[in-house]
Amino acid sequence: MTPHPRPADHTGAGPRVAPGRRTRSTPRRGPHRAVRVRLVWRLFVQGTAVTFALLIPVLVVLSWLEATRGGLDWVPGFTAAVVAVYLVALVAYLRVGLFIGPDSIAERPFAGPTRTIPLDRVSRAVLLDMHRSMSVPSRPQLFLLDAEGRVLLRMRGEYWRHSDIALVASRVDAVLERVPKPVTLNELQESNPRLLFWFERRPWLRP
Repeated sequence: MTPHPRPADHTGAGPRVAPGRRTRSTPRRGPHRAVRVRLVWRLFVQGTAVTFALLIPVLVVLSWLEATRGGLDWVPGFTAAVVAVYLVALVAYLRVGLFIGPDSIAERPFAGPTRTIPLDRVSRAVLLDMHRSMSVPSRPQLFLLDAEGRVLLRMRGEYWRHSDIALVASRVDAVLERVPKPVTLNELQESNPRLLFWFERRPWLRP
């Protein structure tokens, strides 16, 4: 489960951004202490709870059916396999993070190699609050863009603490645009589709 897939690169003019307040991020004065930020634990806890809520009843029923026939030899092996998969997922989740140095941000994904983003490539940053739908609260979204408008890094409030999003925004010496009003996913798709992941631009593929 990759909490945040990498946006596809695009070429051409930079995306239009809804009118907002443009400011300059706090300049980087001297070397910053390297910082690592991690995904919020809530996601892993919720995923674990849902998985075991579905798995335990099935395991109980299968065990009861096998017990009536006098065979439970598979239970220890199955339990060991479940524990092994859980530990692998836990290690992979702990691996995910951003390493913020004085001159770059290293993104370590759920799977795959670490990707390094030099801070001098960041030309603009967009900070906004977005609703997945009007029935759920808005969450902050930070987009770091290069000079051609391509998304170098995206941080979503579902996966990162708000304080960590603010920290990354403060480390970037680039124009920071704050969109004053929350927007919906549909509104962002209409005004700035290049900020979104490929599946977010296709409504029938959205979760």
